[in-house]
Amino acid sequence: MKNICTCGKKATMNICVDGQGKRIREGEQVSIGGNEQYRRACGRCFYSGRKIPLV
Repeated sequence: MKNICTCGKKATMNICVDGQGKRIREGEQVSIGGNEQYRRACGRCFYSGRKIPLV
């Protein structure tokens, strides 16, 4: 399955975000039923720490 980052590049990573699109860095490692919390991202967006739009 191919995924595209919000910047238009190939997405190779996932980012866990809260309701405002801010990255969650602490908390539970396993979230059951939390698919809407994850956003796809390319390496550059993943490591840049920029806010990920809610799409």
